[in-house]
Amino acid sequence: MNRRSVPLLAALVCLSLAGLAYAADTAVKNSYDKARKVLDAGVQAVGGPEALQQIENVSFKMRGTFSPRLQMDTPEPPFNIGSREESTTLDLKNGRIMSEQKGSGAGFAFWNRALAKGSEAWNIDLRNRIVTPGPPGSTTQPVYQQYYRRMPALILRTALDRALTLRWVGEDNFRGRKHNVITYAQTDGNQVALYFDAQSNLLSKYELLFIDALNGEDVSEIEFADYQTFGPLKFPTVWRNRLAGDTASDMKVSDVAVNTKLDDKAFEIPEGLEKAPTPPQGQPITVSRLADDVVLVRDTGGGNYNVLAVGFKDHILVVEAPQNSGATEAALARIKEALPAKPIKYVA
Repeated sequence: MNRRSVPLLAALVCLSLAGLAYAADTAVKNSYDKARKVLDAGVQAVGGPEALQQIENVSFKMRGTFSPRLQMDTPEPPFNIGSREESTTLDLKNGRIMSEQKGSGAGFAFWNRALAKGSEAWNIDLRNRIVTPGPPGSTTQPVYQQYYRRMPALILRTALDRALTLRWVGEDNFRGRKHNVITYAQTDGNQVALYFDAQSNLLSKYELLFIDALNGEDVSEIEFADYQTFGPLKFPTVWRNRLAGDTASDMKVSDVAVNTKLDDKAFEIPEGLEKAPTPPQGQPITVSRLADDVVLVRDTGGGNYNVLAVGFKDHILVVEAPQNSGATEAALARIKEALPAKPIKYVA
């Protein structure tokens, strides 16, 4: 290398280092860095990253009250409440879930067990002794994510696995205390907001946005409180669900157990149950005329909704309107074809 090339090389190195410095000082990178610090502090608060990664299975029970929002006998709170209990086992090592839920009151009575193993899932109605498999080709990922979000330790573990999607949101007050709020994106695209107490660093709640039938875009919240130590980790003993500000479930958590020996029979379908047919996928929408001005639109939303339309003198009433936008559009098109001369005025 001659003497003339030395200044040129030094200049190129400086430009390269300046480029690296600039690349590391962007709004997205800064947001990630702040969020990652908050998440790491939250992980340490519940027991540390090593304890999280060593979770092979978690079992717990919950007992409390529920209010079936938008299915109540009064339009405004206070709503009638029922009792609900749940027993859940998450076998992360072998990809299995068993969650049994039982409740009554507020006009409802149910006793169901959800099972998922690998790529298969079933809903078991233990009151009527019927087992219904999931649709063929459907993913069980939402099933796993739903139950993993029952426990902060598993939420934090998932957030660590999705660390590159972490973003800082800001500070907020919750329960009269300062909280640091970050988000991460799940594999299905849903964005989860995590609220960490600024003093204890424990996760106080998470939020998801959803489409509410009354309010449009609104917030679903799961709150955690009263942490206690179970084995190597801290778990909350209060679990509360709010939908659009209304309390849907208020539960006490007990019998938390980590990395215990599991009974394989708990993940099997009980014998002697009637097997319901597998739900169809891609079922074509059909319209049945029940009377002169009464039509039933079947299998909208991929087979999830049946919509009733009743024509009156100068308007149409739609009952059980779907909340999914694609299903709504499909149902409206068929209703307008069947009852073309009247506008839709009321929706239930």
